[in-house]
Order: sequence, then C-alpha cells, then structure tokens
Amino acid sequence: GVPSEAELADYMQRAINEGANPELVKKMAGGKTGIVATLKTDKPGKTVAFRFDMDCNDVEEERCDEHRPAKEGFASEHKKAMHACGHDGHVTIGLSAAKLLAANKARLAGTVKLIFQPAEEGVRGAFAMMNAGVVDDVDYLFGGHI
Repeated sequence: GVPSEAELADYMQRAINEGANPELVKKMAGGKTGIVATLKTDKPGKTVAFRFDMDCNDVEEERCDEHRPAKEGFASEHKKAMHACGHDGHVTIGLSAAKLLAANKARLAGTVKLIFQPAEEGVRGAFAMMNAGVVDDVDYLFGGHI
C-alpha cells in the first residue's frame, strides 16, 4: 500500500515546500511515516499502548460555501487528501495524552506506548507496525476512532 517512489518523492518535496523540516522529511523516506513514543516509568508494570490513526483519506473535499471547512478556511489544501475520518482529531488526542502522561509520569507504573499509525484504512499501517515489532511487548492495546 505504499505509494510509488515517484509519488513519495513528490509528497516529500511538497512537504518541504510547505515548511516541513527537510531533515525530518528525509527520515520518512520510503513511506515510513509512523511514529512510536515510549514512556518508561520508574515503577515496574505492564506495557499499555494507545493507537492513534493519523493519515488523510483519498477523498475529495467539498469546496462549496455550505461545507463548513471550506467556508471557514480549514478545508484540505490538496485534492484527494482529506481528514475525512477525523484523524487530525486522533493526533490531537494523542499529543494531549502524551502531554498529560509526561506531566504525571511519577504517578504511573510500567510503560506506555503512543502509536501514531499511518495507513489505517485497509489495515496496511497496523500490519506494518506489527511487522516492525512495535506491539511485541504490549500487554494491553487501546484504539479508538472518531
């Protein structure tokens, strides 16, 4: 499910042109856009993971004034790249969880993994994360969907 090398190169250049850090973009070569953040506490315990989908969907967003995102100026700038499933909300929840967990680390036990997973549709992202060993040590995994 990874786009062709030419498509990836175009997407990477577009990201840089739109202000992304070129060094970070370089690290995503080959379509490696997933992120795993691990918080290890000082107390023994289980490993708990939370999964957050973060990709856009291959959906054309409405451009008419009746469509609130178009009307208020927050619709996708790119054709066929819409956060139609609320994945931008998932990222917001994940980043907020990271902030709260870090602030309360001393009160926690075990390990917490925050998995920011691309390509949720079609199970491609989960399959890649699983094959990369991301969940091998996880005792409990939570995921949600907006």
